[in-house]
Amino acid sequence: MARFSVQNPVLHFIPPSGGGGGGGGGGGGGGGRLVLMHTAQPARRGQAEGRVVMRVSDDRGISWSSNPGGNSSMPRPCVP
Repeated sequence: MARFSVQNPVLHFIPPSGGGGGGGGGGGGGGGRLVLMHTAQPARRGQAEGRVVMRVSDDRGISWSSNPGGNSSMPRPCVP
């Protein structure tokens, strides 16, 4: 059984800062940063315990941060 209900994903791309010009996607490094935010709530507990979770990828989505600054059981809320 799932521990969390995860919903409402929003993906945002932050281009690399500075330099280089060049265009388009394709090969090459330095691809910027992907930020994924979504809601999560403990399964079967209702929305009162819901959180907004943020994960970050610096390698074009191959790997993602895990619970930045939070504990392993519930992702840390993202507070703007």
